[in-house]
Amino acid sequence: MLYFDCLQQRVAKPPKSKDMDKAKVKVFLASREDPTLLLGQAAQRKYWNWDSPALSPVK
Repeated sequence: MLYFDCLQQRVAKPPKSKDMDKAKVKVFLASREDPTLLLGQAAQRKYWNWDSPALSPVK
């Protein structure tokens, strides 16, 4: 959450708590090779390891 803490201290309000998950995904996608991909496109390109137990709730 350091990015959002820094953002809040320096330039802006962080996303509302109800929007934080979406904001985290967008920050992650912005750091990838093709930052223009949408969530579904990134999933198809295997930006996430869908075999990870951490993603079980998402599946």
